[in-house]
Amino acid sequence: MLRRALPEAAPEVLVAVAAVILRVAQRRHGDFARQLLEEVLQDGEIADALLSSKDRAARRLGHRIAVERGRLTCEDLARIAARDNDIVVQDLCADAALARTRDGREHGDIVALLLGARQARVRAAGVTALNRTGDTERATAYLDDRSGLVRACARWVLRQHGVEPLPYYRSLCASAEVTPGAAAGLGECGSKADAASLRPLLAHPLGAVRARAVWALRMLDATDPEQLMPLLDDVSAAVVREASIALTPVAARLPEEWLRRRLAVDQPRYVRVAALRLLAAHGTAAQLRCFLTLLDDSDPGLRVRACTALHGWGPTDATAVYAALPPIERAHLDTLLDRAQASLGGELLHKLRWYLGAPR
Repeated sequence: MLRRALPEAAPEVLVAVAAVILRVAQRRHGDFARQLLEEVLQDGEIADALLSSKDRAARRLGHRIAVERGRLTCEDLARIAARDNDIVVQDLCADAALARTRDGREHGDIVALLLGARQARVRAAGVTALNRTGDTERATAYLDDRSGLVRACARWVLRQHGVEPLPYYRSLCASAEVTPGAAAGLGECGSKADAASLRPLLAHPLGAVRARAVWALRMLDATDPEQLMPLLDDVSAAVVREASIALTPVAARLPEEWLRRRLAVDQPRYVRVAALRLLAAHGTAAQLRCFLTLLDDSDPGLRVRACTALHGWGPTDATAVYAALPPIERAHLDTLLDRAQASLGGELLHKLRWYLGAPR
């Protein structure tokens, strides 16, 4: 019945039916229906109707068929890659457009469409295409792109033509026109010696530049805790996040009380999240105090994170650390454990006390 009905269906009907068939095809024995659909779609005009389908799977199938049969021009492919919202369609059309540019002719308009795309993967495809034309000047403009993938492609193009990108990054980071991508790029291909160029950017007026500078210093393994600690109070959430990530390996060296002040309810949420990240990487007692304190916090997200952490908590040194605590600190921890009864339940609380060797 389906074999008879599909070939006779109008294009608009087929578009609607295709969405159903493609879902049925994911089930057992559903391949038969998909094979029938693809047989009907041998007619290019009918297949083209799928290009504007509202169903994602149908649109993908329509674009795949259109690419395989060459029903889209190179310009069409580039335009779809640059403007479509579906990453699968973007990749499919970008790859097809690049393949068409390998015919030895100039395709400046096609490459320009790809380079102007909002999607990083499509821009990266456009930058890669510059390798065939040897347009290193154009590729240089993408060395400080906001996307790491695009920056990497731009560096590759330059190196293929004997141009080293590192001096460009050093020059841009030393100028007033420094961009977040320039700071990140220096971290991606520089050395520890370049940390001297990045540290002044920690005080840059733009939060995005400060955040990328912190990230770059971490990539170069050149972070200085003394310089990064003040950034936990930065007005930019991105800077605070990057600083907390960079400080995590040395979290145990940071003053616990200093971190706990940033966990207070009057702090911005992103500062509290950063403080939680660092206290979770701190010493055994500091971890437990942090998690227990947050169990009745007004922020549900922090409560959940603390509760989840407690379910997996059980460091091997817990008993020794608890026994070594001054009496006042041990009593405070016992109070926090007692208060956690309602939030944690008896079983988990019993497990925590067992790890600590604390009285029941």
